[in-house]
Amino acid sequence: RLPPPEELTRYAAIELFVQRARAAQPSFRLGPANAAAIAEVCHRLDGLPLAIELAAARIDVLTPEGLRHRLRTRPDVLDGGSRDNPGRQATLRSAITWSYDALTGVEQRLFIVLSVCRGGFTLAAAEELGNTYGDAPEVVFRAIAGLVGSSLLVRSDAPDSGPLDPDANSWLTQNGQRFSMLELIREYALEQLALSGNEPVARRHHAEHYLRLAERAEAELAGPDVKVWADLLEQEHDNFRAALTWLITGEELERAGRMAAALWQFWESRAYITEGLHWLGILCATCDRMSLPVRADVLNAAGRLAHNQGDLARAGELFAANLELRRQLGDGRRLGYALNDLGIMLAYTGHSDEGIALLDEGLATFRAAGDLAGIADVQLNFGYVLLNVVRDPEQAVAHLEEGLAAFESVGNPRGIMATAGNLGYAYALRDDPRALPTLRQSLALAHRLDDRIGCLYGTLGFATYMVHDEEPEQGVRLLGAAEACRVAMGLQPITDFDVPNATAIARDQLGESVFKLAWQAGQNMSLEQAVAYALEGGGR
Repeated sequence: RLPPPEELTRYAAIELFVQRARAAQPSFRLGPANAAAIAEVCHRLDGLPLAIELAAARIDVLTPEGLRHRLRTRPDVLDGGSRDNPGRQATLRSAITWSYDALTGVEQRLFIVLSVCRGGFTLAAAEELGNTYGDAPEVVFRAIAGLVGSSLLVRSDAPDSGPLDPDANSWLTQNGQRFSMLELIREYALEQLALSGNEPVARRHHAEHYLRLAERAEAELAGPDVKVWADLLEQEHDNFRAALTWLITGEELERAGRMAAALWQFWESRAYITEGLHWLGILCATCDRMSLPVRADVLNAAGRLAHNQGDLARAGELFAANLELRRQLGDGRRLGYALNDLGIMLAYTGHSDEGIALLDEGLATFRAAGDLAGIADVQLNFGYVLLNVVRDPEQAVAHLEEGLAAFESVGNPRGIMATAGNLGYAYALRDDPRALPTLRQSLALAHRLDDRIGCLYGTLGFATYMVHDEEPEQGVRLLGAAEACRVAMGLQPITDFDVPNATAIARDQLGESVFKLAWQAGQNMSLEQAVAYALEGGGR
């Protein structure tokens, strides 16, 4: 005998069924007429939340009695057609099969092609994948709404973002409308896609969509909206991984090279350097099968990440190969950047005269073209070399101040961040009172951009400043925090900002015991905690 309806909702399974049924049909109510059917449905589905949600989502087309009848008369629905699965998994699979069978033809085919997405997708991606079958955007939009209503898709954007907007057709506006599948549902959809024979076509559409996104974002990562675009790429990172895997496995090396080369700035700023080098390493080994421009882009991207990781020998080889190709191609702007990259690498590895000559050539190239963004980049590197290699802060300041002004003019926050960090250190070496506010500008900007490499270097700049400003204990805390983060990021030891010397000075000033305590305290900090500690004045 069943309890009264008002008591049935104390059972979690029935309460969930009622909640999901009301979401599908607001007028739905649990009452004496349907209580027994609902209880049996929940029992037959073993009380499993996903299975119950999928069943209740069909309440707009089937009554509770209809649901119960279908479960009673379709034993194949209950066993999922597989005798190998454990009972719990078979019941979940049965519920998914049931929901899939209830979809329209358009919904079914969109459901299975969306399974190639990893980590969710936007409406734009769904529309691209709808092209697998030639479905128009408005048809895809209606199908998405149906899949959400059937609980086969989850809308994962903010709950207060309002109804679905079919006119949100730019990369950034669609970023707010995001959908995903539970992994078990996605695996089922992938099986159906493989059976359909359309997986290669769906994978191609997926890869082409994310290639366009990567190339669209590339220029924006050097612009004022860098954080918005980096956040978007972060959300889509699993999709880029899936696309790169498919492109490389299928030997679509030209497209894979374009995608990886477009993503290097994102991988750098968000500290995915080891992962970026993994993809670029695979592509460098096969880059002779790419067009010359793409080959050069891949070599450049790999060189930039190798430089960041601290593998200077490898970076130098990659930059030299890139420069050779750029001279062949005669691409003035990219040639200027290639001169810039190899110039700083040569200077940093003991060939300062050769390196400075290349930087001069790169600067002349950009000045002749009136390219302010290129001038800014070269002046940043010139200042870096003069500061960290030549040890001439006076000359470094002149280059860095011009570079900072240029980055501000073109609206490049990451360039401003990097240049201000070096300029603040140069000011500190001259006992210039602008040192601390300039270092603070760099670190605060890195934090606002969520640029993890920028935060690491900004923390080191603050650390050495504190040591030299007679606050060695606070400086050592930051040195310890930065070292822990460096190791976690897979980077080589960092010698910028005269870190080894600052560490030795602090050890002498504090004594071994206090030094170790401060160092360990820093090692226990996260990067976010270290940044906050620095910006708050080291606990002062």
